[in-house]
Amino acid sequence: MKKIYFILPLLIVSTAMAQSPVPPGAKLEKLATGFLQVEGPVWYDGPGLKGAQDSSLLFSDIAGDKIYQYSPATGKATPFLSPSDSSNGMTFDQEGRLVFCQMWFRRVVRMNLDGTITPLASTFRGVKFNSPNDVVVKSDGAIFFTDPPFNIPVGQKQELPFSGIYRISSSGAVQLLDSTLAYPNGICFSPDESKLT
Repeated sequence: MKKIYFILPLLIVSTAMAQSPVPPGAKLEKLATGFLQVEGPVWYDGPGLKGAQDSSLLFSDIAGDKIYQYSPATGKATPFLSPSDSSNGMTFDQEGRLVFCQMWFRRVVRMNLDGTITPLASTFRGVKFNSPNDVVVKSDGAIFFTDPPFNIPVGQKQELPFSGIYRISSSGAVQLLDSTLAYPNGICFSPDESKLT
């Protein structure tokens, strides 16, 4: 009689991978209402950015065309930038400047410490982006962002035949990293920056 052996894989789940950043017993609390399409939250610890309150949460209201700041000290969300030109994902660079995606102009911009806005990238090889969505800054100053087509402003057309993940170097050069995903969205680095997900 022929013997058949089965080798069964052993699945081990690491408790480190299963840990949640939410403490046990935490309760959900509504902080503010009245927004149309909330996206792109980022914590601001200041100081330095004109008009921003230290220790506040900045977030986009895409359809409301505003960036708000929520202050835990006052318990209120107040407009920070209006209009925001359909801002979405936001982050800060190493100098404390706000980097964010403006879907109306289909570009990535930087708000300087004095409050002025500098466009960083709006085209790839002379063609408009789809609708830059989410963004992250690496420790070397390079900016990475996603560009899906699902928020192209009404009345405008898709010009790139793909969705992309891009890198803006510290010198301002735009590099396409990936064009194979249909709808690239949120973007972040692993803590040691060895992986971009």
